Amino acid sequence: MGFVCVVLAGIAFYIFNPSIRQESYLGKSGNCAVFMSNSTVRADPAFSDDVLVQVARQKIQCQPDEYLLLMRGNQVKSYISGISRLFFLRCKILREHKIELCSGLESESSL
Repeated sequence: MGFVCVVLAGIAFYIFNPSIRQESYLGKSGNCAVFMSNSTVRADPAFSDDVLVQVARQKIQCQPDEYLLLMRGNQVKSYISGISRLFFLRCKILREHKIELCSGLESESSL
């Protein structure tokens, strides 16, 4: 009975806690909409502007069904204490399958 309550509480927390699964819109750079995972960092206007400037410098282009997503990388820690390591993903919306397929920008110039 206790296990069932824990599972149900976890499901309810996931469903009713929008910060777990939401993204914030940072703005548009070129023809790319740029979003950030809410669990990444606190976004203030200066941070959003700096991110959009970095995207613009790289001249990254998106198709109409694509967008850029900024996420924190938790697998590898930064050598500098207190620094967050962030990664851009290019996400493609496949509406016919109701999925979004994301991949890194490693084949493009590094940001």
